[in-house]
Parts: sequence; C-alpha cells; structure tokens
Amino acid sequence: MCALERRIDELGVSALRPHAGENPTCGSSGQMKTLQDCFVRQVRLTDERLAHILEHPEMKQMGAEIERVLRQPQLVRRSRSDAAVRLFYDFYANTIVGGKWLCVVVGYAENDAFVVTAYLTDKPKAGEDLWPTK
Repeated sequence: MCALERRIDELGVSALRPHAGENPTCGSSGQMKTLQDCFVRQVRLTDERLAHILEHPEMKQMGAEIERVLRQPQLVRRSRSDAAVRLFYDFYANTIVGGKWLCVVVGYAENDAFVVTAYLTDKPKAGEDLWPTK
C-alpha cells in the first residue's frame, strides 16, 4: 500500500479507490481514477488532484462525495470565465463548516475531461445552467 492509499484510508474515502481491473491509485507515473459524470462522459481524477483536494480540512470528509456529485448533481453550470469548464454542485446541510454546496470543477476538452478541484461554497456561482436539463 502506497502513501496515497494509506491517506485515502485514513480519511475514509475508500470509495475513490479504483475497482479491480482499473488504474491503480499509486505509482510514480501519476495514476488516476476514471469517473463518469451525469452527461455520461469519462472524467479523470488524478491522485495529485485528489491529494490536493483532501489537504483542505473542510474537505477531508467530503472526498467520497466527489464521484457522487459528478454522477448525480443537483445543479451543473458552465463557468462564466471559461466555457470549457463545468461546475457540478450538490448541497450538504451537515459539513464540518455548516450547510454548504460542494462544487466539483471539471475541465473539458474534445477528447478529455478532468477534475480541476473541488471545494465547499456558500452558493453556486453564476453561469449558464446545464443540469438539470429542461
């Protein structure tokens, strides 16, 4: 078990571990987990990005929710500052900092999608609503 796997276990986010046959979580080549969003696109979550997200104390208990928010968001908006970025949101009433929205930021390219970051916020940012579809 590598250091990142131990850290994931410590933080209780084992749901983000790869399933049998998927890419491993650890390795010097910067391994990743492949998730799926509500638009049925494959989204990369690298071990480096996950480790960065989980460094923030308020996010330690939210790590396992990243995959769920991508699959079943309450709201998805296009970023106003970058049309290739989508903001996936779901509200959590009982985080360690009170009621907050979990925002998972995903960058999209023609043949790629990847988690940029995730954070807790008081309210969703302005932008074009993409989900739920109307």
